[in-house]
Amino acid sequence: MITVKHRGIGGLIETLSDGLTGAARSQRVADRFTNEIAPKLSGPQVDEKVKKAFFDSFSIREAFVACTGDFPRFGSVQEVALKTTDFTVVILGGLSALVQAAYNTTEGLIGDKLVTPYNSSLISDIFPVFDTPTGMADVAEGATYGVVDIADRYVGDTTFSKRGAAVLVTEEAVLFDQTGQLISRCNNIGKQAALDREKYIIKGIQDLSASYYCYYPAGSRAALYDTAQVKTSNALATYVDIEDAALYLSMTTAVDPVTTPDVIVDAALSPYTVLVPKALEFTALHIKNTLTVQTNPGATSGVSPVMNNPVSIEVLSSPILDVDSASTWYFAGAGGFKRQFIEKIHFPMQAVQIPPAESNAIMADTLGGVRVRYKSKVFALDNKFVVKNTA
Repeated sequence: MITVKHRGIGGLIETLSDGLTGAARSQRVADRFTNEIAPKLSGPQVDEKVKKAFFDSFSIREAFVACTGDFPRFGSVQEVALKTTDFTVVILGGLSALVQAAYNTTEGLIGDKLVTPYNSSLISDIFPVFDTPTGMADVAEGATYGVVDIADRYVGDTTFSKRGAAVLVTEEAVLFDQTGQLISRCNNIGKQAALDREKYIIKGIQDLSASYYCYYPAGSRAALYDTAQVKTSNALATYVDIEDAALYLSMTTAVDPVTTPDVIVDAALSPYTVLVPKALEFTALHIKNTLTVQTNPGATSGVSPVMNNPVSIEVLSSPILDVDSASTWYFAGAGGFKRQFIEKIHFPMQAVQIPPAESNAIMADTLGGVRVRYKSKVFALDNKFVVKNTA
């Protein structure tokens, strides 16, 4: 078991070599780094002390010297580096871990609270959806029980592309020890991957443009928020607007109270969730955190105009919403967003090493790189759990 100390990347590579030389040394360093160090730099086995010590001592130039036994010179870096296994494994393994760590630690994102993950290897899926069943009924002694009738239907999806970018390690990165630049690029692309996925989740929930359309009932595209799913003239200002959204969801979207008056539907039960643009974030937080509210500011003497705040909500906000509207907000009952939206995942975010042979090494003077990619998209299973509110 290796303990990484602040002794430089060269010292770590020497320890991993177990005193071997030549090709055996190169393979031993590569194997031990892959099995003992790399898992501690990112992922479920991450060790923050090991990660900090590794990147505090990380140097591309020093790693080159330790792995090849040669000093980098113009015209020879690529040739020498490509003859070893350990240099590319250590450098690319470290950079891959850095990208993954930046992705995992990006703060302020709300996408995972709004969608349910759905892993799939199929290009096209069919998702079964069930309408509200008939309600409970009286059963006389000796009589048969009524059969619950559930109308089934389905929604489909559509094809979508993967998203990605690459960071390459160039010959100059070794010659001029551009470690800081590479670390900065990897941190940035990891964060950008997280923000890109967040954008696609929020845009999918909005269902405003073709690139993000998410609703395909019976396999055909339809607007997610039609007349029944939009509460107009309901700008968010007081708790009354949240109350109006809850009533609208309960009476209009979730179930028809005339045809099925005995059915209790949980779509509009608390705790509630409101998704708001940044322009409304503090308004929503004010509504949530106010201890008391005035129910009738003009009340006559003897009638209390004050009551305890009845609102129990989770406030989620995103500046992505402001791009399209600074006043439109979304309301859901308990678990409503996750019940309505799934994220179909072909593969989650990956930081994949690009071997020198695949990085156009000879033509571009590169020593390999890191490919950052993910393939997922938001789809709606139904349209009865979330209400869109406009001013």
